[in-house]
Amino acid sequence: MDRGWLLLIGLTAFNSFALGAEEEVGKLLEQRLNSENADQAKQEQAVIAKGKRLATLTEGNAVIKDLDTLQAAIERWESQMKAILTSAEGQALASDPMSVEDFINLQEGKRYPLIQVQGMRSQVQSMLTPLQAASDNSLYAPTEALVVEIRTASKDAKEALTEYDRLQAKWRVLLQRTKGIQVSPNSPTLAAAIDQAKEEQAKRELEAQQVARNQAKYNIQKRITEAEANKQEEVARQEIERLNQEKEQIRQQAERQRFAQRATSSATLSRFQPYLAPGRRMLRGNSCRWAGMDIHNNPVSYGDMLVCERLKM
Repeated sequence: MDRGWLLLIGLTAFNSFALGAEEEVGKLLEQRLNSENADQAKQEQAVIAKGKRLATLTEGNAVIKDLDTLQAAIERWESQMKAILTSAEGQALASDPMSVEDFINLQEGKRYPLIQVQGMRSQVQSMLTPLQAASDNSLYAPTEALVVEIRTASKDAKEALTEYDRLQAKWRVLLQRTKGIQVSPNSPTLAAAIDQAKEEQAKRELEAQQVARNQAKYNIQKRITEAEANKQEEVARQEIERLNQEKEQIRQQAERQRFAQRATSSATLSRFQPYLAPGRRMLRGNSCRWAGMDIHNNPVSYGDMLVCERLKM
């Protein structure tokens, strides 16, 4: 074969091999680039997730710290409230009924239960456990719902701490009243004074309930009496009205009888005889003289009758 042709064939084959190798290298480079990008994206996601975990852990640990402080405040409160019931300071308070009443109000005031604080602490700790267990390269991140729960617990804890601060302020004011008060060992304890105050309060409440029941019975009886009185008044009014109607009927009947007697009296019949006689008659002019039988169909006018003196009663 001609050497030129062989060279051409060789070059052609080499070029084809070179082009295929270049394409393969390009694919490998693209795959490596994609892999590096994926690794970088994964690392970035891990960094973001870690930042969210740390931020949530910081908030959660602060909540746990507040709950620990709240638990200590509650335990301190309960301890001092119990100790004063039999202490000398409590006896000093027991000597003043107003102070006893104020202590009862303080004792019965709304407070955050210790068991609720302990339950909240366990709940927050359980939410933080997965965050604490996650590795630095973990993609696990706290959900929005978990963050909301932790922040709600933080808000409740801070509000409860504020309330206990108010209670302690009232407690200090109450203890100021015990300064300078001398009590003997036989003086009543605050616990005894509280029991007595509650018994007296219960007695007053029962008495008030009895007064209220008596008042209710009185009001009912009063309404019944008023209703009976109103009923009697209505009956009397109806009777008076009936008697007045009968009286009016009698008067009207007497009036009719008087008119009937007057109309049928001899004097009336004599004066109106011309008009009461059979036939139709009329006055002739103004002479008041009666005409004979007349065929005129009109009755005698009232004006014509007034002309005649016979109409004067």
